[in-house]
Formats: sequence, C-alpha cells, structure tokens
Amino acid sequence: MTILRRMSIIAIILFVSLLVSCNSNERIVRNRVEKYYKAIIGKNYDISYEMEIQFVRNGITKDDYIGKTEEKPVAIESFSLGEITIDGTSAGVNLSLNVIYEGREIKSAFKDIWVFENGNWYHAPN
Repeated sequence: MTILRRMSIIAIILFVSLLVSCNSNERIVRNRVEKYYKAIIGKNYDISYEMEIQFVRNGITKDDYIGKTEEKPVAIESFSLGEITIDGTSAGVNLSLNVIYEGREIKSAFKDIWVFENGNWYHAPN
C-alpha cells in the first residue's frame, strides 16, 4: 500500500468520525432541549431547574426558581425544534413555541442558547 493511499484512508476515517461526532452532539442537544421543554410544559420545574446553566442555579434556589416559574403569565403549550448549530461549547437551537398569554395563543420563534459545561448541555437564559 502506498503512502498516499494510506493517507487517503486515514483522511476518510477521520472525516467519517468527525461527521459521526457532530451528529452525536446534535442528537444530544436535541434530546436535552426536548426534555427541558417537556418539563416546562408538564410543570416539572425541578427538572428544568437542573437543566439551567450553573450561573442560573448559583443565583437562585430551586424553590425560588419553581415559584417564579409558576407565577409567569405565559404557558408554553407546544414547541418544535429546527436547525441546531454547534460552535464549540455553545449551541444555538432554532425553536418555535406556541404559548398562551392572557387567554390568547401566540406563536414565537427564536434561537435558544445551550452551553456545554460539566460534561453536559445546559439551557442558558436568552
């Protein structure tokens, strides 16, 4: 086997492993986002609290977080995820929400931010 052929094979292997890694990270982020918003919709705020970045959790107790979240006049009814872009330890998730505010249904679309810290992806306030 020539050196050029060996280098080509190595390059292909590295490229494929990079693709698999990117798809794996995207799938992990997608799963975390889905779990977070399902917790919010289900009013399982103890779960969503644990999925907030450390900065947020350092600034508010779980009980205060739950109390403030329950007091919000907006209720998320459903969500859908769009494109996810990962740049190092930050991920942007295109998100669409259907919310109820003062009895009216409102559709909202924005980029949700997630940060990789302590070995996992966590929601960052927008």
